[in-house]
Amino acid sequence: MTRYRDGEPSTRQLVVEGSPQGPVILQTVSRGSPRCTFRLTWDLGLSYSLNLRPFIITLLFDVYNLLDSRAEIIEDAYTGGYFRRPLEMVPGRSFMGQLRFELQG
Repeated sequence: MTRYRDGEPSTRQLVVEGSPQGPVILQTVSRGSPRCTFRLTWDLGLSYSLNLRPFIITLLFDVYNLLDSRAEIIEDAYTGGYFRRPLEMVPGRSFMGQLRFELQG
């Protein structure tokens, strides 16, 4: 299975301090003008079933993020030296295995 997410629209933000009501966040560019990085992940699932009456034994194995892409999910939107710094990344490659026993009726 392939999962693709295009870069989500974002905006650059500027924090203005010193106003009587406290800090105010302003958008410095129109909404959706900058976009976050796109993400593409491939997942793989394998299964094998063995029929041993009265049981069905199934072995399942899944790999998530097969290519181990390390794209950003969330970026820093505040104006300054850290603008567009990655705050959260796509989780690395992970594996899951299952062994399933079913009783035939």
